[in-house]
Amino acid sequence: MKYSPQFERDYQFYLKNAEKFNFAPYQPIVEVSDTGKDAKHCFWRLDSTGKLLPCSEPELLRSLLICKKSLGFHLKMWAEGFEEMGEEVDYYMSEFISPPKWVRVALEKAISKHS
Repeated sequence: MKYSPQFERDYQFYLKNAEKFNFAPYQPIVEVSDTGKDAKHCFWRLDSTGKLLPCSEPELLRSLLICKKSLGFHLKMWAEGFEEMGEEVDYYMSEFISPPKWVRVALEKAISKHS
């Protein structure tokens, strides 16, 4: 399967950050199947269609999904406490490994909503 460059970029970002960003008020239910698709394909399918396929790599898929939710959760928390913390956006961005530009944009947008 050939994935778009944007998906590949984002997939690698979540993969690199899954160990650190592993908390979110969300626990995905993943159907396990030895004959299911790999975690990357299942992640792509869920991201593009909202449908979750049976997965042959359920732990990896769970960690990717939790990382994605955790990212949103952290951006929201950081934006809500931004004024009180007195840190620059770069302080928060340094928490990520190789963040795509959209992460900074999302954080700045969330901060502007809370200012």
